[in-house]
Amino acid sequence: MSQTMLLSQLIPDVALSRDPTITGLVLDSRAVRPGNAFVAIAGFGAHGLGFVDQALANGAGAILFEPPAPAELPAPAEAIAVP
Repeated sequence: MSQTMLLSQLIPDVALSRDPTITGLVLDSRAVRPGNAFVAIAGFGAHGLGFVDQALANGAGAILFEPPAPAELPAPAEAIAVP
């Protein structure tokens, strides 16, 4: 059974400029499928923000990231900071 959720339901305390239907949450940009939200978190060697282009190319419906964005890797305008 497939379940979906509006982004506003997933992060109700965050002001959004758009409210797409999200089909899943994914940490690995290579595994993103259309409608998934890519969750970009800080890792040991890299921040997930470095993989946003790949996630978008794979059809990510939203980009969520763990702030702060590294100075050398600014968050794209469409990315949503989720503390």
